[in-house]
Amino acid sequence: MPYNTRKALIEGLKKEETAAFREVYNRSYATVEYYIKSHGGTQDDAKDMFQNGLIALVNLVRKPTFTLTAKISVLMYSLCRNIWLKSLRKKGKELSVAEYHRDIEPMVLPDWEEEEDNESYGEVVKALDDMGGKCKEIILLAHYQGLSREEIAEQMGFTTAYARIRLFRCMSKLRNLLRA
Repeated sequence: MPYNTRKALIEGLKKEETAAFREVYNRSYATVEYYIKSHGGTQDDAKDMFQNGLIALVNLVRKPTFTLTAKISVLMYSLCRNIWLKSLRKKGKELSVAEYHRDIEPMVLPDWEEEEDNESYGEVVKALDDMGGKCKEIILLAHYQGLSREEIAEQMGFTTAYARIRLFRCMSKLRNLLRA
C-alpha cells in the first residue's frame, strides 16, 4: 500500500502494517545509521537503535493526543538519536559537548506546508533558532513530538520536576522573543 500522506502512514503504523514499517525504514534508516556510526556505534548498534526507535514511534503514534507536525524521517532520527545518547550514558560513554551539540543546531524543523499563516511559522522558527541549545530541544520534544514531561525528563536526563520547570522557562523565553 502506498503511503502518499502522513495520515495514511500514521494509520499504517498504528495497525503495525509491514508496508508502513518498510516505508519508515526507506525514509529514515540511512540517516540514523550514519548518525550512529559517526558517533561511535556499529552497524549492529544502528539496527538496534532503529528497532527501538520504531517501537517508540508506534507507542507515540498510538497516543490519542499525538499529531505529526514534522516529517516522519525527522521524528525517527530524533527518537533514534535520543535512544542512542541514552544508551551511551548508560555505558558511561558520554559524548563531548561539541559532538553532542553539533547535530542540534541544523535540526530540521517541522514543515507546515498545510499551515496558512507561514509568516507566523517563520517567526517561530527564527525565535527557536535564536534560542538554540536545550530550550529549543525541549520545546521541540514537547510541542512538535508531543512527548510528556516524564518522557522529556527521561530523554534529556532530567528529573520530571526539572523538565517541567525548564519547559516553562523556555516557553516564557520563546513568548518574549515572539513579542519583541
